[in-house]
Amino acid sequence: MYGVHRCNQTTARSHTVSPRSPSGLMRQPSSAIRDAKSPPNDLFTRSCNDAYRRFAPLQSLRRFTVSLTILAIMSGFNITAQPQTEVVLVSNWSQSVNATSMVDDERLQTFTTGSHADGYVLTRIELDFVLSAPVESFTVDLWTANGNRPGNRIAILETGEVTVGEPTVFTSTTSVLFAPDTQYFVHIAVKKSDDLLILKATKSSAEDRTFQSRTWRIADSSIRIPEIGSTSWITEESVMKIRIFGYARDVKEVGSS
Repeated sequence: MYGVHRCNQTTARSHTVSPRSPSGLMRQPSSAIRDAKSPPNDLFTRSCNDAYRRFAPLQSLRRFTVSLTILAIMSGFNITAQPQTEVVLVSNWSQSVNATSMVDDERLQTFTTGSHADGYVLTRIELDFVLSAPVESFTVDLWTANGNRPGNRIAILETGEVTVGEPTVFTSTTSVLFAPDTQYFVHIAVKKSDDLLILKATKSSAEDRTFQSRTWRIADSSIRIPEIGSTSWITEESVMKIRIFGYARDVKEVGSS
């Protein structure tokens, strides 16, 4: 009954008006008196203090997280973009093989990029060889178009090894950005007239069904230069088997140009 008796006394005192107070309001007892009249080891007070000590760090973390969010908004969402996942941008790989592309000089395969407003980033190109000379005996590169002829070289593509009968992967050591709705050339050339490359080709004008191929296109023919250094161009019906990988470019990517 100690707790009940003390609580009732406190309640009774709390409604006592001090006659010395000119305003008629209760004059608060000193802290020493309050402490002397409080029950020892107040369980409620200790629980509140323990809860505060326990959850105060969480409150600080929450305020810190909110501050970071506000900073991100104020900086225009300038947050490092996550790496993009490559996809097949365009391909005719699954079309029937009913021709070959012989390269004893130079050969070009034209393709046109899709309509994504920010353009595309190239990750790799695959070609399919039937016969190959040593890697060091030929070159593969990418060119812009100037009309129906190559304009400027934008990248040199390299491979470690040509694997006949399997896809041979060519990549660039520098970033390759494709503009939207733009024509480019894949250019293959042997360095000496007695070297020879033969690639699988198709006479199909269709592209494989991929998400990007709805707007990307591979030309229905290829271009052959019969002699090294010649200005004579021959259009052939065969289309090189080719598969181009990359992803749609996001202008918010850090470091994009």
